[in-house]
Amino acid sequence: MKKTVAIGLLLTFPSFTQTMEIEKVDTYNSTAMEIIEKNNFQASILKKARSSDGSMIVTLDSRGDISLWDGKTGDSLDFFMAKYVDKKNQVFSIGFNNEETKVLVTTLTGVEEHEIVNFKVLKKIKEINNYLPFKRKSQSSDGSKIVTFDSKGRVALWDGQTGAPLDPFMGHFSTSIEEIPSIAFNKKGTTVIVRTSKKTEVLEIINPTALKTIGEYSSLYYMKKSQSSDGSKIVTLDYEGNISLWDGETGSPLERNLTTYLNLNEILSIKFNDTGTKIVITTLEGVDSIALEHYEGSSLDRDTNELPCCIQ
Repeated sequence: MKKTVAIGLLLTFPSFTQTMEIEKVDTYNSTAMEIIEKNNFQASILKKARSSDGSMIVTLDSRGDISLWDGKTGDSLDFFMAKYVDKKNQVFSIGFNNEETKVLVTTLTGVEEHEIVNFKVLKKIKEINNYLPFKRKSQSSDGSKIVTFDSKGRVALWDGQTGAPLDPFMGHFSTSIEEIPSIAFNKKGTTVIVRTSKKTEVLEIINPTALKTIGEYSSLYYMKKSQSSDGSKIVTLDYEGNISLWDGETGSPLERNLTTYLNLNEILSIKFNDTGTKIVITTLEGVDSIALEHYEGSSLDRDTNELPCCIQ
């Protein structure tokens, strides 16, 4: 009877129950941890956490790297999941969300989320990207697409099942990783939302088949691009300041070099209007537009091989 009372009293103390919970959380596969430490021999592990089913382990090391590992084998799933070089001493804890689809990092400024994407596909993507570390990444809700933000500031779109590039250069952000807290898909998976410390920018997902053909006409990526709401047309801005029009299904040129802007930094966006009859160019000085006159399907003027247009 005395033993029963004593145990009951101990369980009423928060410190005792907290100790029991910590011991449960810190039960790791010893073989997996040995392999993880061996693979991470250049740095010591400062913090670690495992998923509820033990299938994943996340670590923070002395270099500030957040890494994801297989909880049973110790194999690397995402070695450079996130980086906290100057903030590693400000990390209070690391763990998983309830659905175990994200890694949560609690710092002085709050909780930061890092999405877990398809491991096998991510490995293929890294090979294509020459193993350049990804600072941010996200996968669409249906798993069909993956978007990444790498250490050179490039946002790229990939096939979520094969890892094949869909848009190798969706956009570029010449800002530090701390200034881009998140990239994600909208609910429909039709746009990528890039949130920076100053603003939120929405990047369109362009028909990848057409985009591949368009890419063959230039050795450089396009700075900005947009697709009409009916999908029939695509407009691009290249690094020489040329705005061109393309077929939205095939990527064939409809009119190259519609107009040229000498100062690329003044162009904020290029879009189609709702009816797809105008290209709207927003600059630092105002709004310009290119009217597409007598446009029908993908046909060009047979005599000039050009699409009639005028700048308003």
